[in-house]
Amino acid sequence: MLSDAAPYMVKTGQSLAVFYPNLIHVTCVAHMFNRVAERVREMYPDINKLINNIKKVFLKSPYHVQVYKETLPDIPLPPEPVLTRWGTWLEAAIFNCNNFQSLKKVIEELSSQKSTSQSVLKCKTVFDIETIENDLIFIKAHFLVLVTSIKSLEKSNVSLVDSINLIENTIGQLQKIPGENGNKIKIKIDQLQQKNKGLIILKNVAKVLNGNNEVQLIDNFSPAMITDLQNAPVTSVDVERSFSTYKNILTDRRTNMTPEHMEQNIVVNCFQKFS
Repeated sequence: MLSDAAPYMVKTGQSLAVFYPNLIHVTCVAHMFNRVAERVREMYPDINKLINNIKKVFLKSPYHVQVYKETLPDIPLPPEPVLTRWGTWLEAAIFNCNNFQSLKKVIEELSSQKSTSQSVLKCKTVFDIETIENDLIFIKAHFLVLVTSIKSLEKSNVSLVDSINLIENTIGQLQKIPGENGNKIKIKIDQLQQKNKGLIILKNVAKVLNGNNEVQLIDNFSPAMITDLQNAPVTSVDVERSFSTYKNILTDRRTNMTPEHMEQNIVVNCFQKFS
């Protein structure tokens, strides 16, 4: 059973385990890494303020966009992070790190004008903070792995062994982060891993599939059942992705949708995905 880590889903898994003793409830690892990314966002309020206001500066202002493109013709517009999209906040922070001086130049140019927006002034205030550049460097140096790992986990048809290796490598790198913020991340990771008991079971399964003879098989699981888990998913990405597909199918513009049409639409979308 694969779900997110919402408390009601965890309780549901515990209740179902009473009736299905072989049930392995795994909470989505991509969600878990995104929870770590959210912890990073909480640790850096100034960076969060900068990212939010940069987004506002260019969101609905053609003039600001024009000034940006004239000043930085070879650099794309800053990404617009959405909290519900995994890793996008970190991507924005890394973009700001890579283009710190260039973005600062654009903001200073916009702030020098007579009629400037509050978001521009807020960006300028954050850019003037002495530690802001160092914080961006720290985020890029130590949390870029979260972005790459989430993107890798979002891929389909990844074997259990490959997924577990990726997870272990990512957690290992995060646990090596130095300093006080590194300790906060370690605590967060430990808390998330302890709650994800199904993932611990799948880690042992991956060790067996890798040829480790020191790991004992799970109780009530036959060798045949263990081999069936070699392609077990560790993320709910495909389910999350299907929501967008269903949204496109069930729109207000469709007034004559029948069960047959629904079936045909689903077949077409599945064919596009797996062909």
